Amino acid sequence: MRICAVTASFPRYKGDASGIFVYNLIVGISKKHEVHVIYPANVEIPQDNSEPFYRHKIPYPFKTYPLAQAHGLDLINVAPLLINYAREIRHVVHEYNIDLLHAFWTIPCGFVSSFCCRNIPLLTTLEGSDIKVFGRELLSKPTIKRALKKSRKIIALSNELKREAIELDASEDKIHVIPDGVDTGKFRPGDKHMLRAGLHLPEGFLILYAGSLFKLKKVDRLIKASANLSKDFDFHVVIAGGGPERQNLEKLAESLGLKSILFKGSVAHENMPSYMAASDVLVLSSETEGLPTCVQEAMACGIPVIASNVGGLPDLITNGVTGYLANDEVEMEGYLRQMMSSPESVSLMGANALDFARQNLSLDSVVERIEEVYASVSF
Repeated sequence: MRICAVTASFPRYKGDASGIFVYNLIVGISKKHEVHVIYPANVEIPQDNSEPFYRHKIPYPFKTYPLAQAHGLDLINVAPLLINYAREIRHVVHEYNIDLLHAFWTIPCGFVSSFCCRNIPLLTTLEGSDIKVFGRELLSKPTIKRALKKSRKIIALSNELKREAIELDASEDKIHVIPDGVDTGKFRPGDKHMLRAGLHLPEGFLILYAGSLFKLKKVDRLIKASANLSKDFDFHVVIAGGGPERQNLEKLAESLGLKSILFKGSVAHENMPSYMAASDVLVLSSETEGLPTCVQEAMACGIPVIASNVGGLPDLITNGVTGYLANDEVEMEGYLRQMMSSPESVSLMGANALDFARQNLSLDSVVERIEEVYASVSF
């Protein structure tokens, strides 16, 4: 099958983690299909002929990357972006005799693809921010509804996203719940002592946050909880990620007298498995989420997760089994206190998380399920 994938975020160069979950799926799908990927990029890179798919880059007119971070006056560039998407989709569809359009995110990709698909089936994957954030906004809701209506099939990363899509008038019978998965060959348990030595990380209980530093991620909750916990426990927090909130978070840690918060900045995705496997627990205190890739990666490395009880996280985390779901920062602090008081429970939950990841989140099994959806689309 010849597939045209249209995505709003995609790794632009080696080590770029933008849309890495889409990249991993594309690599897996490319084993059996010819895949052409249309994506926006603001940097020039040499063509990598070793990749098993074909890149089709369009100009990216915004100051921030990825697209979800564009705001303010920068949004006047939306129209040129949509025109570039439409032009390239029509070119690829015609030039390569495409059988199926697969859009990642309803907006802008599913929306613009709905005008270009003609008689070609359109499949749209709901990634989270498109439905949960933009789906509630008056201006963007009609565009999302159009993408859902015109899609022959819909993939939702979680049951919560499926429910929200149905609330936006999507037909339940065409929605399939499939996680984006994780490469369990790369993300796997390792020797913590050796990994920490290689990364120059301290011994003792190690808490990891992995992701961008945006306000919605609420990393300040973790830092404030750490200030309280530091009165009773010795531990370190590794912040692996960069973003506009870094300076504010560093000032917060300094004002609280915390020297145990280690800001590592943006970490190349190829190094993230080592950070994951070297840690004792991943903490994600976000205000909103879809189905976070970092949580799936942590579980594949055999570490439990404490996360906000939002989005698709209940699909991944069972309280006291693979980690904990916290309804507020007080609960999050309490669960961290429990873990640091009981190393045995951390090991047990880590083993359970690993079993769950291997059975439900492996990239190979996810690709197989997506291919079943492809096959179910009638031409």
